[in-house]
Amino acid sequence: MEKEQFNYESYDAYIRRQRRVSKRGSDKTNQNKTLIEERARVLRDLYPNAKNVLCIGTRHPAEVVSFKLAGFSAIGIDLWESPPDVITCDMSKMYENPTLQQMAPFDIIYMAHSLEHCLDVDGLLKGIEWSGGKVLSIYIPIKNAPKNWDCTVFEFMHTDGDIKTIEELFVGWTLKENKTMRREKYFLLEKNI
Repeated sequence: MEKEQFNYESYDAYIRRQRRVSKRGSDKTNQNKTLIEERARVLRDLYPNAKNVLCIGTRHPAEVVSFKLAGFSAIGIDLWESPPDVITCDMSKMYENPTLQQMAPFDIIYMAHSLEHCLDVDGLLKGIEWSGGKVLSIYIPIKNAPKNWDCTVFEFMHTDGDIKTIEELFVGWTLKENKTMRREKYFLLEKNI
């Protein structure tokens, strides 16, 4: 898999672009609060012994708050900080973040419409491994994707359009659920022990 598919002049140029993209529509997460709360309750029911959740690409504290309401200890990371629930951290560099180092390990890694924004897939995979996560809950968009989308994983996953790509990406994980919904695809994976 090619690590950097797009030609940003620098890592800072990539971050500037993602901040511009991720800030747009940040109120949508608040509008979907009921949906996020339901997702958190489902994960609580499936994994009653899980304690810590890391929300990657949170964009809005509503995700983290929903997991806390479901009885988890949770923190979110994004390129925008929203204290105390969301800290500034690039998903591909999370293993370097001192706050996350103090909180790890995480039982559940939750990613809703953020995986497709990853520039450094190897860094993300290293971070997920480092986090100690045992469960991955991933939602990716499948409809209305912008033309000329500039995100590595989105192109990688949607070129094939089948489940094999997730399995190739997350070697050492077992796919437990694969659902296609109206505008997104859902994957639930468990770490092989």
